[in-house]
Amino acid sequence: EFREMENMFSGFLRKEREKRGISQERLCRGVCAVSALSRYENGERIPDRLLMNTLIERLGKSSDKLVTMISCQEYAYFEWKSKVKETLRKKNIALVQELILRKEARDASVNLVLQEQFYQYIQEIVNGKEGEISSLEEAIRLTNPDFTGRIAAEGLFSIQELELLLLYAQRQMETRAGQGAKLLEDVLSYIQEHMTDIQAKNQIFPRAVCLYCRYVTGEANAQKRYLLCREAFENSRKDQRFEYTVELLGYMRKDAICLGKEFEAVSYQVWKKILEAMYQEYGVEIPQAEWGIEIPQNLFLIPEILLSARVEQGASQEEISEGICTPETYSRIETGKRSPSLKNLEALKSRLKIRSGYYMGEVWTEDFAVLELVQELRAAVSASNLKAWEMCQQRLEEKLDLSKKINRQYTEGYRTCLEYQKGKFLEDEWIRRHRKTLSYTRKEPMEQRMFCEERAHVFTNTETILLQQIALAEKIRGEKEKAVEIWELLLKDYGRSRIRMENHFKEVMLIWSNLANTLPDVGKTKEGIALADQGIRMVLEKGQGPLNMLFANRIYAMKEAGQDVRKEQFEQAYALSEMFGDLELQNSLKYYIQKNWPSKEKIH
Repeated sequence: EFREMENMFSGFLRKEREKRGISQERLCRGVCAVSALSRYENGERIPDRLLMNTLIERLGKSSDKLVTMISCQEYAYFEWKSKVKETLRKKNIALVQELILRKEARDASVNLVLQEQFYQYIQEIVNGKEGEISSLEEAIRLTNPDFTGRIAAEGLFSIQELELLLLYAQRQMETRAGQGAKLLEDVLSYIQEHMTDIQAKNQIFPRAVCLYCRYVTGEANAQKRYLLCREAFENSRKDQRFEYTVELLGYMRKDAICLGKEFEAVSYQVWKKILEAMYQEYGVEIPQAEWGIEIPQNLFLIPEILLSARVEQGASQEEISEGICTPETYSRIETGKRSPSLKNLEALKSRLKIRSGYYMGEVWTEDFAVLELVQELRAAVSASNLKAWEMCQQRLEEKLDLSKKINRQYTEGYRTCLEYQKGKFLEDEWIRRHRKTLSYTRKEPMEQRMFCEERAHVFTNTETILLQQIALAEKIRGEKEKAVEIWELLLKDYGRSRIRMENHFKEVMLIWSNLANTLPDVGKTKEGIALADQGIRMVLEKGQGPLNMLFANRIYAMKEAGQDVRKEQFEQAYALSEMFGDLELQNSLKYYIQKNWPSKEKIH
C-alpha cells in the first residue's frame, strides 16, 4: 500500500504532461535532464521538493495539494525562505542582507540551480533600482537558457520563474516602457492560458494584474484593466485570499467610473475603505505588489506523514517508538515540536513502511484530478451549493479507493454533513455518525478525558474536520460548553507547533472564528472579543483567511458585552461579507441590523 503511494507523484506527473501534450524536453528544459525526468515519471527516482514544485507549476498546477516527506536540508531551506519573506514584508532590508549570507541561501544542498535562482532574485530585490538588469537576465537564464527579453512560445514557467519575469518587466518599464509593458501582457496571457488550477493562479495572478494596472495607464486600456482586475478579484475571494485586494479595488473603482459602471464603483470604494481602516486599526501595513515570494504549503510535513501512516496502521505512539526513541520524543516529532535525527527518521520510516520520497494528498489517490475535485468539494461546501456538493461527493466516492481508512473517513464525513444540510436528520444523528466515522482511526471514545490531557495529541486533517462538525452540532443543539471544549482542544493541538499552524492557517482560523463566536454564549465575552481581535490581526498579516467572519464575530461579541457598537459597524461587516461572497453571513447580518435598528432603509 505504501509502495503504491510512493508512485503517486510519478503517475500524475506523466498523466498531466501527456494530457496537455507537453513533451518531456519542453517540461524539464533548464531544470533537469530528460533522462532524470523519465526516471521521475517511471517511479525510479524522486525529485527534491524545489524541483517537484517547478515541474508541477510548469504544468499549471499547484503543488500545495501534495504532502511531502522532505529531507532535513529541505526543511531548513524552506524555514530560511519563510524568514526572508517575513523580513522583506517588514521592509527590514538590513536583516534580509544578513539572511542571504547564511549557508542555506546557496549551499546547493537542496537544488543547485533553483537555490541559486532564488538567491539572485532576492539580491535584485535588495538592490532595488540600483541593480543591473543584466543580473536579472542571468537569473532567468538559469532555468530558461534561451531568454532574450521575451517569453518564448514554447516556454513553461513555475511561480518562481514568473516572479522573476515580473521583476524584470518592472525594471524594463523604467528604461524601455514599451518592452516592459509587452512582457507584462505576455506574462498575464501565459498565466490565464496555462495556470488551469485556481490555487496556482492565485499565487501569482493578482500581483501580476496590479503591476499591469500600475504601469499600463490611460483610458484606452480601461476595459482590459477592469476585466483583469475582476478576474483576479473573483478568483481570490473564492480562495479567501486578499493580499493585494486593496490595490485591486482601487484600480477597479477608477476604471469602473471610466467605463460608466457607477454602481460597481461605489461598492469597490466601500470595500476598499473598510479594508484600509482595518489595516490601520491593527497596525498592519497594506501589502504592495512590488515583489512576490510564494511559500508553498504542505512542506514541513514529516510529522503529518508519520501521523497518517501510524493512524492507517492503527498503531499507538508507544508501539511505533519502541526501540527507536522514547514515546515522549516521538510525540514531539509527530507534533512538529522537534525534528527527528536522520537515524531515528530512517528507523521510523522503516517501521511505518514509508519509503523515501513518499507523497500523498489530503486523500490517498494517484490521480491529480481527484485532488482538484477535493478542492471543488470544499468550494461547494463553503458556498453552501448543495447541488455542486452532491456532484463532487458522488464523483469522489466513485474515484477513491474506499478500502483505505483515510479515504473512507473523508468521504463519509462530508456525506454526513451533506445529508444533514438536506434536512434528513437532526443534530443527535449528525454527531452519532461523525463519532462512528472517527472510530476508523481513533480507538478511544470522545468522552475520555485523555483528549484534554497535556500530552501531545495530534489529529489528522480529516479528524479535525470531523471534530469541528461535532462541535458545531453540539452548539446548535445547545451544548455550547461542549462545543467550546472541542474547539479549544483543536486550537491547542495546532498551537503545539508553529509549523502546523503555518501549513493549515485557513483551517486554524476557521476554528479560531467559531470559538470566538461561541465564547460569549458561555459567559466569556471578553475572551471572545480578544480572540477575534487576535485572529483579525493574524489574518491581515497573512493576507488570507475568514476575515469577514472574524470581524462579524468581534462586533457581535462587543454588542453582547454592552459596548458601544454602531449600526455603521454592522453595515461594514455586511459589506465585508458581500466582498467575500458569504451569502449566509450577509443574511444573518441583514436580519440583525433590521431587528436592532428598524428603518425604512433597506440593506442592498
